Amino acid sequence: MDEQWKVNVAISNANQKIREAGDLLLEAASILEESGETARAMNIRQFLIDAESPDDAEKAVQTAIRDKFPNLVSQLI
Repeated sequence: MDEQWKVNVAISNANQKIREAGDLLLEAASILEESGETARAMNIRQFLIDAESPDDAEKAVQTAIRDKFPNLVSQLI
């Protein structure tokens, strides 16, 4: 039972980090939009809009961070 609790806590923590990453991406999109980079901002938002389920949201955030916006990742770290 103790192991299951640890797993549940880890999953909960991971889900929170995913939500935080989504929030950071939305913030980055706003900053990009304000600086005139509307195409990049729209790309970020589209990844998040396309997410229809928690699994899709996780994949969208991971894809945006890892594959599409490597410069953004270095700025966030």
